[in-house]
Amino acid sequence: MRYFIPILYICTYQLSAEILENAEELEPITVTATRFNELVNDVPHDVHFIDEIDILEDMPRSLPETFRSNPGVLVQKTANGKGSPFIRGFTGFRNLLLIDGIRLNHAAFREGPNQYWATVDPLSVSRIELIKGQGSVLYGSDAIGGTVNVITKGSDPLAYGKDQLFSEGRILYRGSSAEQSHSGRAEATVGLGQSTGVVLGYTDRSIGNIRASGLGELPHTGFDEMGFDLRM
Repeated sequence: MRYFIPILYICTYQLSAEILENAEELEPITVTATRFNELVNDVPHDVHFIDEIDILEDMPRSLPETFRSNPGVLVQKTANGKGSPFIRGFTGFRNLLLIDGIRLNHAAFREGPNQYWATVDPLSVSRIELIKGQGSVLYGSDAIGGTVNVITKGSDPLAYGKDQLFSEGRILYRGSSAEQSHSGRAEATVGLGQSTGVVLGYTDRSIGNIRASGLGELPHTGFDEMGFDLRM
């Protein structure tokens, strides 16, 4: 059993390398900045993309952690289960969060850093579109510092022949001995070509307490979380 994982990794790497050699990289298209499909170079805004590959390589513990390497964004955290991004100096309800174009912001959002962004499972995300700067004309008064549109994972029945049954699945895992954390996700996709498709996912996460230098383990800074997501 101990030889299975390295062999699987080598086969996956070789297959990925062959695909990349024949792949043609297309220019990203944004729909959030202007509410129309446009090439990113034609959009009169500062737009950044975080795709699924970036998320899987980083394996963040929460959605705000996906912005850690993004220039111009500061992620404020008081615990592993919390986090609030500062976009151009603004945070809290002054940044607008959209899930598949639907507002997550509401009247109960308090001023300053809050925990609402951390309620979105980053492993259920296909890509993130970040627009820095004001977007009030399109999205209302919340979009002062920036607008973030989280696109969740979906199926692509148009990529298959008519009435062709398709299915796929995968399992993801993240572990860290430093914080004694474990995160796992199982997802499955099934559908009918040229017709419909369904993506079902389940995530289970256990994050240990923070250990600070000179203070030891800080109680009540870890968390356990589980969630389901379904998209048709």
